[in-house]
Amino acid sequence: MTTDARTTTSPRPLWRTEALAAHGTDAALVTRDEQVTYSELARRVDDVARAWPGPRRRLVLVELTPTVDAVVTYLAALQAGHVVVLSEPGRAADIARVWTPDDHAHPTPAGWRLEHSSDEGRHVLHPDLALLMSTSGSTGSPKLVRLSAASVTTNAHDIAAALGLRATDRGVTALPLHYCYGLSVLHSHLAVGASVVLTDASVVDPGFWPMLRELSVTNLAGVPYTFDLLDHSAASTGSVPSLRLLTQAGGRLAPDKVLQWARRGQEEGWDLRVMYGQTEATARMAVSAPGRALTGPGSVGLPVGDGSFSVVDEDGRDVPAGEVGALRFHGPSVMLGYAAEPADLARGRDVTTLDTGDLGRVSHDGSLEVVGRRASFVKVMGVRIDVQRVEAALSARGWEAVVAAQGDRLGAVVCGGDTTAAETVALASGLPEHVVDVLPVERIPRHSNGKPDRPAAVALLDEAAQRATNSTPQGRTATDLVVLYADVLARPDTTEDSTFVGLGGDSLSYVELSVRLEDRLGTLPDDWPRRTIGELAAYRADDTTTPTVGQRWVARIDSTLVLRAAAVLTIVGTHVHLFRILGGAHILLGVAGYNFARFAASAPTATGLWQRVGRTIGRIAVPTALWVIAVGLVNGSYSAANALLLNWVFGPDHWTSTWRLWFIEALVWVLVALAGVLSVPAVRRWYHARPFAVAATVAAVTAFARLDVFDLTSPPGRGTAPAVLWLVAIGWAAAVATRRRDRLVLSAIVLASLPGFMDNPVREATIAAGLLTIIWVRTIPVPRLLVPAVSVLASASLYVYLTHFEVYRLTGSSWVNLATSLGLGILVWLVCSRGPRLLRRRLGTTTKATTRARTRHTPAPPAVHPPIPRSLTEVS
Repeated sequence: MTTDARTTTSPRPLWRTEALAAHGTDAALVTRDEQVTYSELARRVDDVARAWPGPRRRLVLVELTPTVDAVVTYLAALQAGHVVVLSEPGRAADIARVWTPDDHAHPTPAGWRLEHSSDEGRHVLHPDLALLMSTSGSTGSPKLVRLSAASVTTNAHDIAAALGLRATDRGVTALPLHYCYGLSVLHSHLAVGASVVLTDASVVDPGFWPMLRELSVTNLAGVPYTFDLLDHSAASTGSVPSLRLLTQAGGRLAPDKVLQWARRGQEEGWDLRVMYGQTEATARMAVSAPGRALTGPGSVGLPVGDGSFSVVDEDGRDVPAGEVGALRFHGPSVMLGYAAEPADLARGRDVTTLDTGDLGRVSHDGSLEVVGRRASFVKVMGVRIDVQRVEAALSARGWEAVVAAQGDRLGAVVCGGDTTAAETVALASGLPEHVVDVLPVERIPRHSNGKPDRPAAVALLDEAAQRATNSTPQGRTATDLVVLYADVLARPDTTEDSTFVGLGGDSLSYVELSVRLEDRLGTLPDDWPRRTIGELAAYRADDTTTPTVGQRWVARIDSTLVLRAAAVLTIVGTHVHLFRILGGAHILLGVAGYNFARFAASAPTATGLWQRVGRTIGRIAVPTALWVIAVGLVNGSYSAANALLLNWVFGPDHWTSTWRLWFIEALVWVLVALAGVLSVPAVRRWYHARPFAVAATVAAVTAFARLDVFDLTSPPGRGTAPAVLWLVAIGWAAAVATRRRDRLVLSAIVLASLPGFMDNPVREATIAAGLLTIIWVRTIPVPRLLVPAVSVLASASLYVYLTHFEVYRLTGSSWVNLATSLGLGILVWLVCSRGPRLLRRRLGTTTKATTRARTRHTPAPPAVHPPIPRSLTEVS
């Protein structure tokens, strides 16, 4: 069965300066700090191309990073007529050793660098040859795919036409540019005059989605693992109003997942387009039509451009429509052929029909469905791997083996191997070792004819994986973490798919849980509250780095935790007259704003926002009311207004003991005010689109109001909610500030607003130091010996502040009063936090979580990812 597509003409190469300049002043490349127009891009490409030495064509090795300089160099090499061989950044040594390039362009700590190793080109290069790429990013194979300039340009225009790309579109480098799918995003957008946002951020990085909103990205490309990451994260495609198109390739996405995402796109206003491609066909071979994911989720669409598919049986004969057979592709984007050594670069076309290695069927309407891979190739995490080559590498070590894909892992049944077998598999496949499973056996299962019994070997791997679920460190860690989360958060419904934020965690439980997680897992990733328990278990399992001497003695702690501990210590120490450091409570307000952004403001709905804020307020207001009733009303230090947190409204206009709890009252009512503001539909939509703009606006407006509108000069007035709302807003904005420019704006607001606030320059300087720490510093080094004390003090900070007023003048010794004040607060915290937990344990309410953790373990994606998609990076 053969299916054909429309006929197209071959356009001029997309990297030609005249082709680029034709798009004029439209944006071509966009970063956080720079926007390069097509005219400017054409000029820069031409300048670099003209500077190349020698008259002969050269072989240029480019470690293509998502930066302007790297893209300019890549395009300039092609514009100058040279042949580019692409490499993953940092992994070019093997390619350089085999292919001896004339030039090497790569990133360095000092910036982008282009090195010329020869004055004259040392290779004979076929005139049609333009680009050399590893198959599907990296297979560990030395052979490269030879692509012509016509194939690259034609395929880029074919993809753009099939997807309906236009000059107003804006893509993003969510996939590596050295990978054919990621590179095709750049090519197809440049072909039609659209723009591309250059970034190395992952879809689960904290700053990725705000960046997409800010830069109005319309198109996002992903491989199946991208969608798995999105399923396991709090990231929301619906938070980007400009998004109109999601594309998927790089491996088969199950039809039910396609349908799930297509329906989500229908609700959120974007379209999912499933595609099919290989490096050997330049990039894409088929693209599904708009809306097709909803009506035919198993289809990968029609062939692009002038391409066509044929489906044949084992003898090479066409099979009828609807029947499964070996899939072949024909068309102008088919590679010239493979190259295994430098001499191959002089060869012309020796491939006209591409044997894809896949099994598929073509329906009567011409659409293609890929149903599986033929025996010799598998895909793991989007990386195409020749399992026969991996088995040959093991055989060269004297080990018999059968290799097979197991979802997002590569398994090997090995006879005679030793502890280095996993390393051998990793090197031969190009995968990281942590996604390789090796099962030692006494003999390989075989058929009666002596050939390996692959189904039996795969069954052994499946059985081993099932046994390992609850016995590996990762499985045990996941089970332990489920119980820990359920215990700390009082959520017996916790599972390995749960996240701290999703379970209703707040700033109070954050301290205890983060410290206890640090004890079990080591240094936590910045985004741990939004990672699933399964992902954190995998993170620990993959964290095999040996700590340095400094790391063994010093731990890096979340700066807000250190500030909480330091602030409450200075508050109590000042009150007992041990020293005089004022401003701690105001710093705590900034920390509270930071946590408001982290745990409440990101709720997808107004109802969810109020639920999260309500839980936080309840954990503050209830202990306060109970303490005031139990102690304050007895000794007369507080009034009924204090129990209702309304002393700032009904209290006296001069400082008395009833004003002691001003911080708690102000914090509660500020949280109510911020939740109310974010509940306004227009503001909420604005916040989802531009979170920093909203938070910074609130900070600036309330700071201005404090300076010029309200008469808040009296000591009680400075402790009211309207007076300190701007401090909370500063912390809120700091949490969503993703750029240096954002932090500079916040710093300016702080430095402009504090003078005169407290009529005490030293106190104002202390507050400024704390707020600037929140804005600029994410972690603070702390001697490991002090970590338990810091964690306990930070956890108990609310209770220490609440209770210390009853004992801080108990004796004539400042040191005794300090110890008594801290001890009482910590004791009350232990009773309030651990008491209910102990009761739950006695009642057995955590048994459900424990049982569920042991019986429902789903391996989570690893924290360190293979080359495709790009590994997670922690962006602060």
